[in-house]
Amino acid sequence: EIPATGPARLSGDADGSGKVDILDALAVLQASVGWNTPIDRGASDVDGSGKVDILDALRILQYSVGWDVELK
Repeated sequence: EIPATGPARLSGDADGSGKVDILDALAVLQASVGWNTPIDRGASDVDGSGKVDILDALRILQYSVGWDVELK
């Protein structure tokens, strides 16, 4: 649910930059392997699995290079 006074969450925007790009995929990969990388977990779970993992990073990478991938 989007807060009434806050900005909308952009699906896939793991680093909070306001856009979805390869840096978001890198952040999700780093967080997935246990690096101390802060990410927006709500925006990072792009496949709706309930966890943030390498599959989410793959979807962000595909989206970033222009593949026909929808981020939810």
